Amino acid sequence: MHDLELGRVPTTEPLINDVVDNFAWRDIHVLVKDRSTKSPLYILSETAGLVHAGEMLAIMGPSGSGKTTLLNALAHRIAAAGAETTGQILVNGQKSNSNMIRNLSAYVEQEDALIGSVTVRETMVFSARLALPSNVSKKKLSDELII
Repeated sequence: MHDLELGRVPTTEPLINDVVDNFAWRDIHVLVKDRSTKSPLYILSETAGLVHAGEMLAIMGPSGSGKTTLLNALAHRIAAAGAETTGQILVNGQKSNSNMIRNLSAYVEQEDALIGSVTVRETMVFSARLALPSNVSKKKLSDELII
């Protein structure tokens, strides 16, 4: 693998996905109460999708179309204030839970900002050090992080 800053960097095994073959969601509904009428209002309805290992998925749409609500629902987070979320979120065809999702993925909210004075690598190392257990050394992390 080639890193713009370091040149040729050897690929390391810990960064290879050997756990998740596919990630899917079915019949995701997010229900809230309308602010003015207090009647039930679906902000997501019958949402479904499938992503296979090695694929990249872009979720696109105009402001207010439900992109962040969908990502929050898929991450087993509160999709919206006072919302009720239903549906199936599957990893390798098996029903997932919040602990499973947190162990397999990372979620960066749209409000997170990057610091312009540090490199992408430094940002990733900083974020990983906050999230990983203390027994992972800074050197091991830097050696294994390939961008």
